[in-house]
Amino acid sequence: MALFLMEKLFSRKIWMFLVVFSYYTNTSSAFNCFYHSERYGGIAILAWGSLVKSPRNLEFEGKFKQTNITFPIELSCVSFEGTGRQKLTRIVDKHWGRPMTLWCANAKNHFLPKAIDNLAQRETTSIDKIFYIRTLQFHELHQLSEVLVLDKDIPLKNNDGKLWCIGLTAFQQLPRSKVIELTKWATIENYDAALWTGLEMTPGYGRSGLLKLLQRDPRTLENTQKYILNSPDMDELTQFEQNILNGDI
Repeated sequence: MALFLMEKLFSRKIWMFLVVFSYYTNTSSAFNCFYHSERYGGIAILAWGSLVKSPRNLEFEGKFKQTNITFPIELSCVSFEGTGRQKLTRIVDKHWGRPMTLWCANAKNHFLPKAIDNLAQRETTSIDKIFYIRTLQFHELHQLSEVLVLDKDIPLKNNDGKLWCIGLTAFQQLPRSKVIELTKWATIENYDAALWTGLEMTPGYGRSGLLKLLQRDPRTLENTQKYILNSPDMDELTQFEQNILNGDI
C-alpha cells in the first residue's frame, strides 16, 4: 500500500489531501476534495421500505425490481409526518441492522442534483440526507468533493476511464464491504450513479427508547405496524419488526 500526500492551493488556503491507494487489498481508498459532476447516463434509486409500494411523487421509469445486493437495515428512526402520524421507519443501520435486499428503479431525471432533490421531496427530508455514489473522469479528480472508491475487484466503469466516488457521510454510514458491493453492482448494471435515503437514528432514543415509545403510544405502534405491512418483501422482516407486528414489545 502506497501513501501519498498532496498539497493544493485554493482560495488562498493550502488543502491537504491524503490518498491511500490499496489496489492489492480489499479495502477502499479515500480521496477527499470538492465538486459535483451533474448529468449521468443512468441513475439508480435504491429502496427497502414503503418507497417501493408507495412512490407517490417520485419520478422514475418502469417498476422497482429486486437487486442481488443488501444493506444493513432496521427500524431505527422515528419519522414525524404530522400530528398522529409518527412511526418508526427503516434506515441503514450498521450497528443493529440485518442484511436486507435492496430494490431499484431508474430515475427519470438524468441530472443528478434534480434526481437528488426529487427523492428528498418524496422522503420529506433535506437533500443532505440523500446519499449517493457516482462516476467521474480522471480529469475531474482536482474538483472532487467526495471519497474516491478504489478496489482491485472494481473494474473501471465500462473501461472508459471512469472512477467511482461516494459522499463522505454515506461512506461513514455504510460498512466498507457494502461500499465495494454497491459499486461493483452499479458497474455491472451500467449505472453512472445510485441514490438512497440516508436518514439516521433519531437522537435521544436508542433501541430501548424506541421500545418505550411504542409501548406508551398506541398510535405510533399502529402506524409502525402499517408501515411494516407495506414492506416490499414480508419474508425479509427483521426480528424487531416481527415482534412489533405480533405486539410482542
